[in-house]
Amino acid sequence: MAIFRVPKINTAQRRELTLSASEIVYDLDTSSYYGGDGYSVGGFEIGKTAGLKMKTENFSLTMGNIIEKRVILTKLPDNPQNVRLIPEGGIEQNFGIDFTVELNELSWDSLGLDGFFEVGDVINVIYFHY
Repeated sequence: MAIFRVPKINTAQRRELTLSASEIVYDLDTSSYYGGDGYSVGGFEIGKTAGLKMKTENFSLTMGNIIEKRVILTKLPDNPQNVRLIPEGGIEQNFGIDFTVELNELSWDSLGLDGFFEVGDVINVIYFHY
């Protein structure tokens, strides 16, 4: 029989960590297990809802989107740097190089995608929100 031992740390230590997706630790102070999602500092208590929900939005770009070089997300992303933008039929774009997100506005003005999109192009945006 194999035994899997989960790392044990205190709350102060856990609150300084960003646990990777599928990483687990045991908090000695709370007597609870915490899991990671790759971006939430301190992780989330396993067995309780993390409070984050994944949102996928598909935008068929209009002339207004092209002129303004932006789309408005329906929710406020939890962490803008974790927003994923994938043009339909293309590859995932890079935050800060190809696009940025401020509040719920995703824009590509003066970045790698500037001048790339045309009316009718579809972009897929994936992010987490509360």
